[in-house]
Amino acid sequence: MGTNTPTAIKNGGQQIYQNIYAGWQTLAAETVNGVNQVLWKNIAGNYLHIWHLNSNWNWVSSEGQFGLNSADAFTQETNFGIDANSDGVIGNPASNPYILIEAASNTKLVKDPTNKYFSQIGTNNPTAIKNGGQQIYQDIYGSGWQTIAAETVNGDNQVLWKNTAGNFLHIWHLDNNWNWVSSEGNWGLNSADAFTQETNFGIDANADGIIGNPYTSIESTGNTKLVKDTANKYFVQVGTATPIAIQNSGVQIFPDIYPGWQTLAVETVNGDNQVLWKNTAGNYLHIWHLDNSWNRVSSEGQFGLNSAAAFTQETNFGIDANGDGIIGNPYIAIV
Repeated sequence: MGTNTPTAIKNGGQQIYQNIYAGWQTLAAETVNGVNQVLWKNIAGNYLHIWHLNSNWNWVSSEGQFGLNSADAFTQETNFGIDANSDGVIGNPASNPYILIEAASNTKLVKDPTNKYFSQIGTNNPTAIKNGGQQIYQDIYGSGWQTIAAETVNGDNQVLWKNTAGNFLHIWHLDNNWNWVSSEGNWGLNSADAFTQETNFGIDANADGIIGNPYTSIESTGNTKLVKDTANKYFVQVGTATPIAIQNSGVQIFPDIYPGWQTLAVETVNGDNQVLWKNTAGNYLHIWHLDNSWNRVSSEGQFGLNSAAAFTQETNFGIDANGDGIIGNPYIAIV
């Protein structure tokens, strides 16, 4: 709930997981009128079913075989805030003329039958989204701009746009009446700023299957960072630009690709792209030189961890490779 620690959903002491019950899809969880509930969809039978759970999210009872287009199913769509039958409408389409575009949280982006866009908070009446007094609509700024979400972020009403030709994100800031005030951003889809927007709006804007930053920082000294993705493959990221794969003869490197070797850091040193390695058995450093696309060109060095050459690498890469608590040469010349 909110940003609290997630609670396991259990049945008979067993935590549920994807496809635990063949033919059933777990759609949503919600507290409805004080009752914890989980919504299920039977794929073969095309009906909805709900679990009732106790305060610890353990199953207590079940009910329902609600056909997807039944009144009861429309009620569940409204309760859980989802479009279970994929008709583009949450709830009864006869009483709700708005078509859902995005509903990642309590603030939804919807459009009416004339393709005009609105923001809807909860179940309140939708509010027209406007720029200069004109309500925006699908393709208002040409087919190259896609309106993908609306959200209130830290008290600021925002609309998220995607430029489909340039593959970047852009946001609008709006007043309390959802009128445009200002804009910002040309954030490449795989940039750190774009990942922040994915998190803020709760959507997967670059279609990588992950909301937010899929990269984990390994080393982030300076503007050039060593990161890895969810598949444990290594990349270099310069500033907030899209990470670039680090490769050797066309093979992207990853942890333990070479047994006994640890990838420590990446850096551009005097215009030369470099990767710093540590041989854990021999306790020495080694560097790769790479081209502009971060493909290995050559290698050099077996620099003992306490050698002058190793201290130079510590300074170049901004890391403490020998674990002495000092970056660079710890010795001070007396004479």
